[in-house]
Amino acid sequence: MNLTLRARIFIIISLAVLIILAISITLAVISKKNQAVENAIVENQTNTDLMQSDEITVIPGIQPTVVNSDLPIKQQTTEEKMRSAAENIAKIFTERYGSYSTDNPGQNLKDLESLSTPDLWTVLKGKIETMTVGKEFISMTTRAFSASIISFETDKAIVKTVSTKEENKSGVLREFNQEAEVTLLRNGDNWLVDDLKWK
Repeated sequence: MNLTLRARIFIIISLAVLIILAISITLAVISKKNQAVENAIVENQTNTDLMQSDEITVIPGIQPTVVNSDLPIKQQTTEEKMRSAAENIAKIFTERYGSYSTDNPGQNLKDLESLSTPDLWTVLKGKIETMTVGKEFISMTTRAFSASIISFETDKAIVKTVSTKEENKSGVLREFNQEAEVTLLRNGDNWLVDDLKWK
């Protein structure tokens, strides 16, 4: 069978197109498989990272315990609530009492009236009346970062607070920690501070 030159060229071009098409399909399939493998590796790595995170530790092969969310949350007792309230008031009082500025003398003490017993407020009021604006700028910023009960009775609590204090004395900064002992007296459902001693 004699084929014309045109027929031969057509056959050769068709074969070339088929070969290129076959190679393209093969490369596409291989690429898709590689992508699937990469995705599986990434997913596996993500699962491993989640299993090793700080929030939860999952050991492969062990089923985690499921906690029933319908279980009631244990309520604090009245004493636990009062202890917590005493610690919170002691921290707030310590921060306000220990934060002041010579530009606004006595403002920190004025803010303590609602947290103080009448006896302590009389003492603080006397201090406020004698304060004047200083020639040298001094300020103190106090942040109470812990509070713990030293003694606790129905109507009286003593709380130890620990604070970070930052002093600014005419632009010279100094930072240090200081403890305070705060005495609180019960006033109905609340606590009032009766004394604070720096240690």
